[in-house]
Amino acid sequence: MCIRDRLKPDREFLPLSAGELLNNAAASFRCVHPEVIVSVRYDTDCEISGDLNLLLQALANLLNNAVLDGGAERIELTCGLRDGQVELSVRDDGCGIDPRYLDRIFDRFFRTPSKRKQAVPGNGLGLAIVKHIVRLHRGTISAESSETGTVFRIRLPGAAS
Repeated sequence: MCIRDRLKPDREFLPLSAGELLNNAAASFRCVHPEVIVSVRYDTDCEISGDLNLLLQALANLLNNAVLDGGAERIELTCGLRDGQVELSVRDDGCGIDPRYLDRIFDRFFRTPSKRKQAVPGNGLGLAIVKHIVRLHRGTISAESSETGTVFRIRLPGAAS
């Protein structure tokens, strides 16, 4: 099944443990990037409704961007309840994203000028795909960044919603 078929909005979601989702994403990422320290932290495990493979893809895109685009050596994945929604966050210690571009990073084919100059591989679709997956799950995604790192926050309705 191609990704376009997997991203169609007419699908049934299953209950998922947000903590287990983060642990699975971290374990898969560690296999590819054992040099990066990835930690998972959550106070309480939350349940969301979703497609496990799509959500793992979204997290994999964020984790890969942290290392390939940001040069991160440490990444922290967290989940918790915020304002009645489940919040998943990916925080890294990389070089950050220039604030001038934060409002465009989720646009298809957008790449910051510094990434193009540095010949960082990619086509500018990774974060656009993440945004689409999050929206498919009736959620939102945001990013904050500084020269000491970036944090992406995904907010999803809980499984009971």
